[in-house]
Amino acid sequence: MVAGLANDMSAFTSVFVTGASVGCVYALLAAAYALVFKASHTLNLALGGLLLIGGYTAFQVGKPGAGAPFWLATLIAVAVVSLVGWLIQLEWPGRSSRPARTP
Repeated sequence: MVAGLANDMSAFTSVFVTGASVGCVYALLAAAYALVFKASHTLNLALGGLLLIGGYTAFQVGKPGAGAPFWLATLIAVAVVSLVGWLIQLEWPGRSSRPARTP
């Protein structure tokens, strides 16, 4: 009976930590949307795509076959997302360089 309880607590702890970390990612994404919207008065839906690119890059670089440690995979993902964001900025200068409207 005690061994089953310890296994249940282990499963609960694992689910709790996973849920809390996913919730933190959602909160950071929501804060990014709010920050960009307040600064530019436009809804930038590219943030979700950039988050997806970063997560996929970190997953591919950090998977066991690639052999890169977690911290290196994270740094590479940040670099890739920064590069993609910079390329987006260069591609659409008309949209990003117009002055923000005042309420």
